[in-house]
This record gives sequence, C-alpha cells and structure tokens, in this order.
Amino acid sequence: MSDSTDTQYDIVIAGGGMIGASLALALEPLGLRVAVVEAVARGESRQPSFDDRSTALSRSTQRMFEAMGLWDEVISAATPIRRIHVSDRGRFGFSHIDASQQGVDALGFVVINRVLGDVLQSALADTGSVDIRCPARVVDVDTGGEFASVRIEETEGGHQDLSCQLLVAADGSNSALRPMLGICATKTDYGQHAVIGNVLPEKPLDNCAYERFTDQGPLALLPVQRDQGTAKA
Repeated sequence: MSDSTDTQYDIVIAGGGMIGASLALALEPLGLRVAVVEAVARGESRQPSFDDRSTALSRSTQRMFEAMGLWDEVISAATPIRRIHVSDRGRFGFSHIDASQQGVDALGFVVINRVLGDVLQSALADTGSVDIRCPARVVDVDTGGEFASVRIEETEGGHQDLSCQLLVAADGSNSALRPMLGICATKTDYGQHAVIGNVLPEKPLDNCAYERFTDQGPLALLPVQRDQGTAKA
C-alpha cells in the first residue's frame, strides 16, 4: 500500500473484488497512479467476491492472467476441464466436447473464488504502486469538473476526497456508485432462485463439466479437485 498523501490519481476503481483487483493489476505496468476503494478487508468472511463458490475460467481469461504474470499461481490451485457434457432431460441427443479433439490441454479451469482472491490480493499488496483504500467506501461523486471528485468514507468515520481522470464502477451488480452517476438500471424479477453448493459425488467427475437442461431449470456440475484449497507460489 502506498503511504503517499497525494489524492490525485489517474484512475480510481470503486470495488476491489475479482473485477476491480484484476483491472488494477492489469493497469499496474502502465505506470499510472491507481487507487482501489474496497469496503471489506481482505480475509473477512463477508467479502462477497472471494468465498467458497467456484468460477470457471475460460481460455481467454487464462491468457489474461498469463499476461499479468499470475497464471502459475492460479493454475496450481485450479482444476482443468477436459470434457464438457451437455444434455436435455427427456431428449435422446447430447453434446460432448473433448479438449484432446480440440487440440488443447483444457477447455477451461475451475478455481475456488477464495483461492483466486488470495492470488489477486497478494499480488496487489506486492506491487507497491497501487494504493489500496480499504476498508473504505465511496459516498459521493462529482463529475462536473475537469477531474472526477470522489469522496470516500473510511471505517473510522473520516472522509477524504480523491480526484481522478477515470472512475471505474466495479462494485457489483447492486452498485452504490451507479445511482451516484445517474446511471439507470432496469431489473426484471423472473421469480427464480439459484442454489449453489459444494458436493462430494460418489464417483469422481474425471475433469468433466456437466450441464443438463430440465423443465425446472438447468443443472451444472463443475469438477473441483479435493485438495484444491490453496495456491502455491
């Protein structure tokens, strides 16, 4: 974390979750002054981005992490998807995609969000060039001048005004920054619920991801190695 008292930045990123942290690390080699404002401190159980849910990373995301120099750490705690099986309940046909037939080692990778968060946040702390304002949250924004003015509130109750040329809203689907900027959102309630869980199957998935469509909704199973829990340096 930078100890500079200067509050002028090139870019301020509101939200230090998966998207905000990844963006800050991608920008780091450009030599810009970047600040990340995050409300929940690293390692807290209520951190919404980095819990025990899993994320499937595509090959394009893999290339992004490779360019950032983080892929070796990510892959050490990831499970490769080598086959994908898609079916429709009550129908005869199914789709089967195999990595070997596509000429690739894996079609994607599954990583636990908590582990991915450890990699991203450790890398951010090690840069020394990205100013992490945490725990803090954006409470007001003024974009009427040459620079955007961003007021943040820290946990202790103090306020500070930051200025930047670019303000990035990466604070989630229920963004607090969005209404401050006058950006409207239309929400549609489909009356549906998603159930997410970590289960131990009787038989191993053998690096196969399954998706099955039913009249009650889709069911997806992603393979996760039993020892996937920490990233290796």
